[in-house]
Amino acid sequence: MKILLILIGVIVGFFLLLFIAGMVIAAITGSKKNRKVFAMTLLDQLPTELIQKLREIFKAHKSGNVEKVNKITESISAVQIHEVMNLLSPKSRPAQFSSGKLGDALAWTALENGLQENGYSNNASRIVAGIINLDLDSVL
Repeated sequence: MKILLILIGVIVGFFLLLFIAGMVIAAITGSKKNRKVFAMTLLDQLPTELIQKLREIFKAHKSGNVEKVNKITESISAVQIHEVMNLLSPKSRPAQFSSGKLGDALAWTALENGLQENGYSNNASRIVAGIINLDLDSVL
């Protein structure tokens, strides 16, 4: 009788584990799709010229070319830098992707500081941190 109860418990536990794993996988998949839609919506708010600059910045960042990232950032006008900074800030991150105000601020600050230690300018580090933390890299 004990063996039958243990066997039933193992079977129920196995199906419960499969159910929970399915929920987690579905949440992750849906979240990635939603993040991509959010990223595209965010980029649609910018002029095409600025989106192209962000692409160039991200490509240079991916290839490790810090000087090129800094040069591209310097070539962006002050008005456009302000527009990008407002759009790529932790405040722009929707609640469903957020780890809370403190968590978002810490993630942004840590990434910005790490980039600045590697030679990125202040503005370049803020732009790259925004691209990464807002998942814009999935659509750039």
